[in-house]
Amino acid sequence: MTATVAVVIPNRNDSEHLVACLDSVLNQDSPPDQIIVVDDQSTDNSVSIIRERIAGMAGAELVINPVCMGTMGALNRGLDQVTSDY
Repeated sequence: MTATVAVVIPNRNDSEHLVACLDSVLNQDSPPDQIIVVDDQSTDNSVSIIRERIAGMAGAELVINPVCMGTMGALNRGLDQVTSDY
């Protein structure tokens, strides 16, 4: 049995780098089985970029925090969503 891998990406107002970040993860020789992007109450266009980039991708999920939780809070919220082995 092959182990499954998840990548959790916390984000807050980092739309300038989101495309490069997501493409970096998606273009790996062995892409992850699960990608969870947690938006931490961004006020820029991050959410629309995330939705556009992960649309139709199996195992990709956008989580939007109801309040700003900070980087570690967003990361922990994403980790709570992981169902992969690693």
